Amino acid sequence: MWRDCEYGDTELDDLRHHEIDTKSISILDARALFGETVTETFNRKELELAVVFATLGVDDALAMQHRLAGMPSAFDELARKFARLLDARRARLIAFLGSARRRTAQGVYR
Repeated sequence: MWRDCEYGDTELDDLRHHEIDTKSISILDARALFGETVTETFNRKELELAVVFATLGVDDALAMQHRLAGMPSAFDELARKFARLLDARRARLIAFLGSARRRTAQGVYR
């Protein structure tokens, strides 16, 4: 799935990509916690996705940014579920992925 991105080879192996996808999908599929409002639920999901995305290397973060910013493929479950987020949430997470090079240079990962 990630190999189709124009950024070429990634640092992570296929197992790591699958792990990132699986974790991200489970975050997006998670139900609200008891007593949590809808806003609180989606704030939590956004933060949890950022934590997962922070584990990506620069090349992988840029590949993920490219993957999630475009039109989702019918075969890409993560991209389809990500596309359902509100525009503002998607934009913040895509910008976070795009800032991977700067965060790495500054030693800031979150």
